[in-house]
Amino acid sequence: MAASSKAEPSRVHLGMELDERGIPLLSPMQHNPCVKAKEASFKCLHENAFDNSKCEEFFSKYRECKKFWGQQKQYFREVSYKASRKDMFKW
Repeated sequence: MAASSKAEPSRVHLGMELDERGIPLLSPMQHNPCVKAKEASFKCLHENAFDNSKCEEFFSKYRECKKFWGQQKQYFREVSYKASRKDMFKW
């Protein structure tokens, strides 16, 4: 039998493995990439007798991290939605 002329779609995008829908598969760390910032915030609180004013820098970094990765997740959702809508109208 001859090999199919249709190429298998790539299962890797930007170094990330993709699922059958083309959405990047995420490791537990990638689901919450801000774990280190979160842990640093808790550690600071513990070391400073839960005085929030002494840990504001850690809280700020954690908020920035969560905001950035929230935007990334939204982008992947939008890309996935647009791809599924585009495929829906292929006849």
